[in-house]
This record gives sequence, structure tokens and C-alpha cells, in this order.
Amino acid sequence: STGGPNTLVTTEWNDKVKAAVQMSASIECAGQCTALRHSVVPPGVETDQLAGVFDGIKEIPNAPYAVDNALFDGVFAKHQGSGVPDTEKDGYMHHSKVDAYYRIGSEPPVGIDKPGDLPEYWRKVVVDFTKMDVTGKNNENVIKLAGWLNKHQPISLAINGKRSEVFELGIQLFDRTGMVVNTIGSTDTDDHPPALSCQARPQEAEVFGKLAVLY
Repeated sequence: STGGPNTLVTTEWNDKVKAAVQMSASIECAGQCTALRHSVVPPGVETDQLAGVFDGIKEIPNAPYAVDNALFDGVFAKHQGSGVPDTEKDGYMHHSKVDAYYRIGSEPPVGIDKPGDLPEYWRKVVVDFTKMDVTGKNNENVIKLAGWLNKHQPISLAINGKRSEVFELGIQLFDRTGMVVNTIGSTDTDDHPPALSCQARPQEAEVFGKLAVLY
């Protein structure tokens, strides 16, 4: 795994998942190596729901302010980053109130951070949403997603779903990929909240190089 577009997968959509996507996308103004770049969501999630992910992102005036207020996720005012997406050419939308970009598709995005294709937009909040059903066994979309992950090689993969089902999905993706960081969270259990792409917390089922099956 070499540091491609970090990915968060969820089979359900609710406010807790929304918060996990928001925090993962804006961690240190998208400067952490595991900041979110790609999220797979259920097909039924509406465009305004995905745009709403960015509504609560805070604008941070400077680093001392962030330290004083214990803010590790947000957008620094007038930050430079690595350029911005071309909204006309590449189809990204800019949030109406926050310096964040997003794009919605039905297939995993092609060529992020590859020569001649889309950059990762370091230190910019940019998320590609893929509306795709990855539930059930022997799902062709799971195989397709695994192939995408192997090609693009994110450092971090977060997998969320119902507690009773999420480990099956986690095993399917783990068996087919070579991710370094795999984090499994639930969408329906308070003791096991949705996993973030931007964390390093083995006590919440993040593992390096092997899969922890917890019951």
C-alpha cells in the first residue's frame, strides 16, 4: 500500500456515518496521510444528503486557534493546498458555504493520483462518492471495488455496516486486497461507532496486515 485515495465504505447511511465521513475528509485540512478521498455509499442516498456532509465543517483561522480549541478537523482559512478541481472539466461541485468539493458517480472514480488523471488534492477537502450496493455474498460490486483498491492502493480502508453483517464484508474485501490499514465499524451499535479513514486506533478494530474478527 503506497498512499492512494483513502476510502470509506458504508452499507447504511445515517447521521453517525455522515459525521464519520465529514471528520475523515477534513482531518487537519485533509493533510493527514489517511484523510478521506473516496467514499462508497448505498445507491439510495440522495445528492443533497451527500452535499450535507460538508455543512458542519468548521473554518479554522490558524493553527494556534485549532490547538487552543482542540480542533483537529476543519478547513484553514485561505489555505493553498495543491490546487482545486476543475468543476467544468472533471464534474466536481463546490459546496455552497464551505471550501469543499465533491463528485457523485455510480462507479469508483478512474485514475485518482495517476499520471494524466485526477490528483489527490493534498490539503484540500475533495471527496468522490460512489453510489454502489456492496451488500451480500458474491456481490460483483465487491469484486469491482476490490480491484479498484488494489489498483489505487489507499493506505486506509474503513468499512461500516450493521454489526451483524459488517465483518462478512470486511473479510470479503480483506481477502481480495492488500490494504495496510483496515478499520471496521458499525452503523447500528453505540459501543462500536462507524469507522473513520483517518484514525489509528487498534482498540476500534483497526489492524495492520491481518484481520481481527471481534464478536
